[in-house]
Amino acid sequence: QAAGSSRATGAVSPPGLLDGVRNPEPEYPLLNRQRGDEGVVTVLLRISETGQVTDVDVIATSGHPALDDSARRAVQLWRFRPAMRDGVPISGTIRTAVHFRLR
Repeated sequence: QAAGSSRATGAVSPPGLLDGVRNPEPEYPLLNRQRGDEGVVTVLLRISETGQVTDVDVIATSGHPALDDSARRAVQLWRFRPAMRDGVPISGTIRTAVHFRLR
């Protein structure tokens, strides 16, 4: 190898939604529903090589702790297509938002 060059690594595809899998929606806390609280919780998820969520960080709060907690609990159960490198599953991260809207 020439000086200063490094081995090329294969392209990495990020984690994504699994085809045919509908991840459960979070529970809308009754008190928040009664008060008319709405909001968006933005989370950063660490996804294992098996597609399971191993860590959840709230990176933008809804402004309502109970909504944030409900979102955190729900996304912990979600399943994803893992990130891939050279056709091999690897862990990765994905950012997503959970919306709480009264209908």
